[in-house]
Amino acid sequence: EIDKATARLETSAAYKETDLANWMRYNWLIELPQADFASLGKAIASLENSEPLLSITRLTIKALPEDPQFQQVTITASTAMVKR
Repeated sequence: EIDKATARLETSAAYKETDLANWMRYNWLIELPQADFASLGKAIASLENSEPLLSITRLTIKALPEDPQFQQVTITASTAMVKR
């Protein structure tokens, strides 16, 4: 289980392809200040399985020197949604 997470919208833009004219792409930054490796893997798998239009584009993991059991994690992800 991951106790804290912060998600913020970085950018949004319409797709340029004519077939996707009614869709928008949203780029998110998700920060996890403290996560253990096993919980992180389960959380990422759950996120990908529950959100079929989400794509993780970058994953950064840094070990915490004072507590090497936990890592700081930053996930960059994109989602696609129909325009409203």
